[in-house]
Amino acid sequence: MILREKIKNYITLLEEIGEKEFLMPIEEIRLGNQFAELKDIELLKKNLLVDKYLNHKNFHVKRVIAIAFRRLEKFDDLEINNAMKKFLNDPAHWVVYDAIWYFKESKTVDKNIIQIIENLSANTALTEEQLQETSPSSDPTVNMKWMADETLESIKK
Repeated sequence: MILREKIKNYITLLEEIGEKEFLMPIEEIRLGNQFAELKDIELLKKNLLVDKYLNHKNFHVKRVIAIAFRRLEKFDDLEINNAMKKFLNDPAHWVVYDAIWYFKESKTVDKNIIQIIENLSANTALTEEQLQETSPSSDPTVNMKWMADETLESIKK
């Protein structure tokens, strides 16, 4: 029963996040981690992998979901992988960034996903420091491309 109460409370917080125009990343990370700490994959999928949230107009909601499933580390789950693959095509580059990070952690060998990440990549050999010299670290597109580069580098090792 405690688990159901926690998820209910976290869903309420997710709904509140969906109404906010501005949100600090730490709030997304905190709620994503709280969901992941529940460790009940079926309960999380049932409550989070629904159109209402996967297609939410507010990108913060989708970031929380991506963070939760990355932290859960259930990289062999088809439903989760399909949701993260969908997020690779999201118009919000911060959501794409989190989806790429998910696949980096999963050490994916899926050629379709790798191709998508290659298409998102900056195709540069810039270090994080060099990249930040050229653009602010808060730029979602720069961060997305950097994460794509990092992911491709780690996959090819």
